[in-house]
Amino acid sequence: MDKTESIPRLPVHDLGTLQGLTRWINRHDEGIAEILKNVRAAYQENRANVRSQDRVAVILIKDADNDDPARIGVLDVGGLTFEDVKKWSIWNDPDASSRGSRKDEENQGNGGKAYMYRLFEGSASILGVKDGKKNTGQRFEFWI
Repeated sequence: MDKTESIPRLPVHDLGTLQGLTRWINRHDEGIAEILKNVRAAYQENRANVRSQDRVAVILIKDADNDDPARIGVLDVGGLTFEDVKKWSIWNDPDASSRGSRKDEENQGNGGKAYMYRLFEGSASILGVKDGKKNTGQRFEFWI
C-alpha cells in the first residue's frame, strides 16, 4: 500500500500553513530565481521538450505609477495547458517537479507561488498558450 493512501486529511490552518510555507522568501532576487528555475525545468525533455537553442525567457517589469501597481511577468516559450496550471497551483505537491517523469530536483513547486504570495498584493494570473490553445488564464484570488 502506498504511504499516501493511509494518510487522512490533516486538519491544518490554511493561513498559518501558507505563511509557514512561504516564510523563507523575502526578496525579489530570490523570487525571480525561483520563477526562472521553473521555466528551466519546464523546458526539459521530460516536460515541454524545448530545444536548447530555442530556450529563452524574458522578465517583464513595470514600476508602479499613480494609476497602476508595480507588475512583473515572465514570458517563455514552453507553453502551459490549463491542466499544467491546475497541477502547478497545488501547494507542497511531492510530484511537482516530475509530473510522473524522472525527477530532476527535489522540490514541491512552492517557490514561484511563494514569491507571488509574499512579495505582491492582490491576485495573480497565469496565462499560457500551448498548441494554439489558450489555457483560459487561471486567476489565483486566494493570494490576496
